[in-house]
Amino acid sequence: MDSIILAGGENTRMPLIKGLLEIDGSTIIERSLALLGAFSDNIIISTNDPAYYYRYGVNMVGDVLDVRGPMTGIYSVMLSGSSDRYLVTACDMPFIREGLVRTLVSANADTDAVVPVFKGEPQPLCGIYSRRLLGRLYDNIIGKRCSISRFLDEIDTYFIDEERVRDNDPDGISFTNINTLADLREVEGGGVCLDSASRN
Repeated sequence: MDSIILAGGENTRMPLIKGLLEIDGSTIIERSLALLGAFSDNIIISTNDPAYYYRYGVNMVGDVLDVRGPMTGIYSVMLSGSSDRYLVTACDMPFIREGLVRTLVSANADTDAVVPVFKGEPQPLCGIYSRRLLGRLYDNIIGKRCSISRFLDEIDTYFIDEERVRDNDPDGISFTNINTLADLREVEGGGVCLDSASRN
């Protein structure tokens, strides 16, 4: 199983590169690489700005379709890869719990996707997706139907029930997104490494 870190968003609400924001001494990308390395030998960063992540020495793939969003990032990596399954995370989620990922991986469900549920809602940017979705992903992207949450209802999705999710992450911190500077300030120990995260 390969892993994907989605870092190809347009970042419209954050004046800095989200993946390079520093929290408790490590950038979010570094934290993600350390976590995913326990589950995958091959980690791919989905990005349209590879220069920011070249230092990490991992494979990178840009969008192959001119429709921005996580669905395009997942599709583009799958198209260039050969793995049957992909563990997907986002570059703005610094607190994903290893136990939660282990629960996803150990589900061993022969389904199109494995996705956790928290507060009654699916959390699609911390899940596992099958390569057999390539055609359906393409059709949805071209048709501008790019909501992954809606997509999960159209495919064969195994939802990890909330009780099991809370066993590993009672407060759902895994699903915390750092989308704005205000979000960053709310995170205990959060700070901006300007040299790393600056766009200039």
